[in-house]
Amino acid sequence: MAEQAGIKKSIFIGVAIGIFHLTMFCAYGLAFWYGAKLVVEDGYTPGQKVAVFLSVTMGAFGLAQFGQNVEYMATAQTAAFTVFQLIDRTPDIDTHSEEGIKLDSAKGIVEFKNVTFKYPSRTDHDVLNNVSFQIEGGKTVAL
Repeated sequence: MAEQAGIKKSIFIGVAIGIFHLTMFCAYGLAFWYGAKLVVEDGYTPGQKVAVFLSVTMGAFGLAQFGQNVEYMATAQTAAFTVFQLIDRTPDIDTHSEEGIKLDSAKGIVEFKNVTFKYPSRTDHDVLNNVSFQIEGGKTVAL
């Protein structure tokens, strides 16, 4: 999944860079063609041609900046996909179930023997592997 997201992001980056260069070279060609046309047909001076060239080039730079933002949009889309997959996941344990015994209070010691645990999303890695421990009443323990 991460590999596919990386490939998709790389494709977007490549397309964005390609669009940037295509826009710039097309702008140069348009500016030189139109500038030469103005000099030959309408009697513009070379200085006016340079002004037209710079105007078209600056406009093309503005349009080409959009391509750089495509990379950021692709990164955000990849991150959002992962987050939405996590949100939409249905857990194996029903946390809203009313089944089972509910105690009013608990006193004593809670003991865990040879506990092995894996997260459902990472079944190939043990978080706890044959762990044994005791928790005294009234104590808070974090794993």
